Amino acid sequence: MDLKLIQVEAHVGDFCADILAEEQTTGRKIIVENQLEMTDHNHLGQIITYASGYDAGVVVWVVKDVREEHRQAIDWLNNTRTTASSFT
Repeated sequence: MDLKLIQVEAHVGDFCADILAEEQTTGRKIIVENQLEMTDHNHLGQIITYASGYDAGVVVWVVKDVREEHRQAIDWLNNTRTTASSFT
């Protein structure tokens, strides 16, 4: 991916995504959230909020360890978005 940084600490209401970027060839919005520990529900909720706030096509969640429940949730979101909007 060829990314262009749009903003660091990009606001969605009272919350801030760590990084908002754009894929240069497609214009898709990309959210990057750093969590340098095991995944948790708070960050899962945050990335969903950020993704919906910017209609992001890609979310990158940087973590040390992934709980299986959170991996399943992300897989479900990826499959649901693809099915619901024919987004690839």
